Amino acid sequence: MSTGTLDKLPIGKSARILDVVGEAGLQQRLLEMGLLPGVDVT
Repeated sequence: MSTGTLDKLPIGKSARILDVVGEAGLQQRLLEMGLLPGVDVT
């Protein structure tokens, strides 16, 4: 398994969120939008 950031995820590929990092306000907003550890995104 490799790790990276969502901005590097190619269109049409999927990934599982392992962690949400960033400054407090951004991190909180991402979590509010449902980008939680363990969630699969496409």
